[in-house]
Amino acid sequence: QDTFMSAQLLYWLFAAIDGHAKNFSLALTPKGYRLTPLYDVLSAYGFAQVGNLHPKKIKMAMAVNGKNRHYHWHTIFPRHWRTHAKSVGYDPDRMDSTIENITAKLEACLDIASEEAASISIRAEQSAEAIRKGTLKALERFTV
Repeated sequence: QDTFMSAQLLYWLFAAIDGHAKNFSLALTPKGYRLTPLYDVLSAYGFAQVGNLHPKKIKMAMAVNGKNRHYHWHTIFPRHWRTHAKSVGYDPDRMDSTIENITAKLEACLDIASEEAASISIRAEQSAEAIRKGTLKALERFTV
């Protein structure tokens, strides 16, 4: 549950619009089941940066539940995550801890990813920078 809720939050922070249920798979192991590694994580920030996608048109594949179901990225706010957690049977206090854990570490992780991308190519560096900037802007919503 923790990994799944973290993934949903990260999909929103990254504006990863294709994060639908079919991208989550379970693997059966001798000890039970586990969530498989995430795949098909595509951020809309690169498209928005070059003017091909207005931020208000970014629509997530899976809704975040507040009083209403929120699919449009710009209508999802930090307060919705507690309500969303409760609506799917996840402890809202645990969601708060998940948010704190991610927000405390994310900027450093983005810096590492940006450095790695810069070592690959200019295009990879530009994409990573667009994702970094967009994600940090989304992250600011938790600190205001």
